[in-house]
Amino acid sequence: MESTENGMLFMNRSGSVRFKNRLFTPTSSSIIFADDATVGSIKYTNIGVIYGSENLYNRVTVLRLDGVDQTADSTTSQSAYGVSALNLSGVLLQTDAEALDLANYLVGLYDQPQLRISEVTVNLHDKEPDQVEKLVIAEIGDTVQVKFTPNQIGSAINQYAIIIGIAHGIGIDQHQVTYKLARVAFLPFVLDDSIFGLLDSGILAY
Repeated sequence: MESTENGMLFMNRSGSVRFKNRLFTPTSSSIIFADDATVGSIKYTNIGVIYGSENLYNRVTVLRLDGVDQTADSTTSQSAYGVSALNLSGVLLQTDAEALDLANYLVGLYDQPQLRISEVTVNLHDKEPDQVEKLVIAEIGDTVQVKFTPNQIGSAINQYAIIIGIAHGIGIDQHQVTYKLARVAFLPFVLDDSIFGLLDSGILAY
């Protein structure tokens, strides 16, 4: 179901199963992770950054149950980087036209390499009470802002990301929380939103 809808299926912090479809409305989070002195930010202890072909796909084939392969190609990307294929089968779409829409959508998202902040880790034990409160109520599907200056040289990379996973590690004098992150590019355009309502950013819908 998650692959078919390109949504999010997860267990929330209350132990309930939640599902968000691909058109759920994002909200700008009050959480700012930063490695500098940004006012109101939360310092992280570790950050994961990916830049390369790990999430580059310029040929996507989608096969629904009882359907026919539907393939979308980005020839510009294939000329630059070679063919990198993603195949989805057994999706629960009703028509081949819908399967082709999904293939085109995924090619549009993944046909170019992107610098992506994949995770941040924080230690709750050295945070102020108001920061801890923000961190523990953060939920999968929430959006956060991340500022990262590689080697503390040059301008900071400033990205918005969506939480796709949360992991806790508890030890002596530490409670580490790792937030797995994904790009917000797949989120829909939101009218009048200062972050998700920008032209030439994100998508309208499909």
